[in-house]
Amino acid sequence: MIKMFLKFKKGKLNDIINKAITKAGSERKLCKTTGISKGAIYRYKYELVNIPKTRLQRILNLLGVDINKYNKYILEEFPENWGKVKGGINCVNIKKKQGKFIETIERLRKVSSKRMKQWHKEMRERFPEEYYVWQYERFKKVGRGYSYKLENKILVRNKLEKKMRDFLILNGFKFEYEPYINVSGKAYFPDFKIGNKIIEATEWKHPDKDKIMKLNKKIKDYRKQGFEVVLYIPEIFRKFYKEIECSIISELAPLKAFLNAPVA
Repeated sequence: MIKMFLKFKKGKLNDIINKAITKAGSERKLCKTTGISKGAIYRYKYELVNIPKTRLQRILNLLGVDINKYNKYILEEFPENWGKVKGGINCVNIKKKQGKFIETIERLRKVSSKRMKQWHKEMRERFPEEYYVWQYERFKKVGRGYSYKLENKILVRNKLEKKMRDFLILNGFKFEYEPYINVSGKAYFPDFKIGNKIIEATEWKHPDKDKIMKLNKKIKDYRKQGFEVVLYIPEIFRKFYKEIECSIISELAPLKAFLNAPVA
């Protein structure tokens, strides 16, 4: 059976504990009657921690009150490993503010597999942007990585992306490089985002069906999120992208026109 912890609206758990103390006659008697330690009673009374549902039931049994009476005061229910997960999340929050988010995550990765699975799940649900950005930063280091450094010290994958970046700066476009975008729980990092427009720059030679399928799915999800999308592909490689369901541009002049055009 999974042990659940309850988080109450401020002041409500304190009210329950004080009523129980009065009913029992003292804190010591309440501890003896419920089998809950004095330290725990103290923490619940001053709302320093969330209370296990089983312990709350013992206290309410003493008061002769149905637990359902307090449903409207319960903000959240947490699983039995909430303390560990919460501690990890709070640590990440603090470290994130201190600029040590990556360092914290790398340390937390070393704990047990079971706990990490739960941790990953909690991070995806509670901090999706930070989580997926971290995962993406790790992905960047795989293989050849990002070997072209721009003037602003941002690293890009290849010469084509450097060409795109130089073009955008030369023409005064304010852009984001590989920003995080979430579409129905799916994380994406498009090459360039300029306002509500996205540029994916690629020059795969003979992309297989799987790559084409994934690229089409990505384009569809971008559009679902309300973005206008264009692929910048060098003319020499356009013949390999006939199945792409998106506008393809191979010259900088039409790309500039696309970016300057009003959003449809």
